Amino acid sequence: MPFSHRTFCRVPELPSLSEVLVCLRQSGHQAQILGGASQARSSADDLLSCYWGEVHLVLGGAAEETLLYLKCLGPSRPLGHDAMRDAVTDFVDDVAELPASAGRERVLEHLASTRAVLVVEFPSKGSGPTAEQAAECITTLCAERADGLAQRDGVGFVDEDDDVILALA
Repeated sequence: MPFSHRTFCRVPELPSLSEVLVCLRQSGHQAQILGGASQARSSADDLLSCYWGEVHLVLGGAAEETLLYLKCLGPSRPLGHDAMRDAVTDFVDDVAELPASAGRERVLEHLASTRAVLVVEFPSKGSGPTAEQAAECITTLCAERADGLAQRDGVGFVDEDDDVILALA
């Protein structure tokens, strides 16, 4: 499985691709959409829809630069409810194995009420700080706009201030 960041959202309407691009631009990241899929009927709808499915983002403005792969999982999305349920179940299983703590309970409660999941996958060849910062920008946007809880591979679950709630090894 590729190195990823995720946001487990309680609100099914995630930010539109247009909002994602604006957020990245405001954070100093040059990004463009390389391709992907959505349920919307036209390209204009794709950018404005809260129900997009997957997209490839190029950071730095050229195909040679870092590529991030964004996927939205959940009902009313191309990748569907089953994919969301599988992602949530995998994390519930992992978190349930950890010792009891307030962080563990908070994460399990949040996962139980998840209605959409945003996944940001990094390229298999690795990525640099620009991709990491852009991914954090996207996951934070989703956490803020869709009552989400961010999870970062290699770190764990983090709150809105980027403080670790529950570490995952």
